[in-house]
Amino acid sequence: MKRYALLLLQSAVALTLAAAPAGAQENHRAEIGLLYERFESGAQGQFTDFGMDGFNGVLAIYLLRWFAFKAEVGGTWGRPSGILASLYSYHFGVQLAWRGGLPVIPWVHLLAGRSRIKFDVNTPEAFSIHDNTFSWVAGGGLDLPFHRHWLFRLAELSYVRTHFNNQTQNNWRIKSGFLFRW
Repeated sequence: MKRYALLLLQSAVALTLAAAPAGAQENHRAEIGLLYERFESGAQGQFTDFGMDGFNGVLAIYLLRWFAFKAEVGGTWGRPSGILASLYSYHFGVQLAWRGGLPVIPWVHLLAGRSRIKFDVNTPEAFSIHDNTFSWVAGGGLDLPFHRHWLFRLAELSYVRTHFNNQTQNNWRIKSGFLFRW
């Protein structure tokens, strides 16, 4: 855990120092988008390592050329072991981006928020199990500008830490899609 935090801090400092003298790329103040999300759960027990698909809405407001506040909300759905599972989450935090001189925009983020998981069991004794927990996200990605106001998120890879049912889950997610910027 400490190793990941130190690596993230070192990456953020290096990106900050490198982004400061950035070149002549246009300086947009905000980005908004709807992205496809693939969530790979690091669950334990009966539902070990299942995947879910869904969507994620994202908004980033840049206060500086390289520093933004970011908010995201999303939902994913899947059927591990034939049971309908849904995961909803919202996270807020910071995003650091190198916005200048390159054909792509690399960035990293660190977010915190809440996640809710629900399992619906469809048997004669039908029942639901759900849990809410604090969660955090650390990751990064590459955006490709293709128009003055449009970006394509080539890939976003993030580590998602949850703690459902008093057990820690180490999850991964990958996202891709289009963002509008102004």
